[in-house]
Amino acid sequence: MNLVSDEILIDTGQQSPINEAIYPSFDEFGFWDPSSWTKGHPFNLYRQMRQQAPVMWSAAPKEFSGFWSVSRYQDIKEVELAHRVFSSQRGSINMLVADRKYWKPEKLAPAAFNSLINLDAPSHMEMRMQQSEF
Repeated sequence: MNLVSDEILIDTGQQSPINEAIYPSFDEFGFWDPSSWTKGHPFNLYRQMRQQAPVMWSAAPKEFSGFWSVSRYQDIKEVELAHRVFSSQRGSINMLVADRKYWKPEKLAPAAFNSLINLDAPSHMEMRMQQSEF
């Protein structure tokens, strides 16, 4: 099994999507910014996204890459099942990946990257099968 920490892509600061965005972006909430979440989830924004921008480009500060936010259930299911097109190993819960020289503590960062939520098929399924008894 390949480890995510061996293959993970370092953030490049990509500001614009490779493919043109079809839907508008709502930039009033910084999904990438931990301080944005201190007042809880932005449920009204989630609703607005599902209705007006179900696949939305989310910009990040200049030194970090933006990312796609998928908000409708059916779209999320399709993304989850199309592992050859969409990857959990780039981004996912680790949206901003610093250069390896900044990984502190050295053993904790790779452990976070190698967790089940960041694995794509077939590695994801292998790990799920191994943990199914728990």
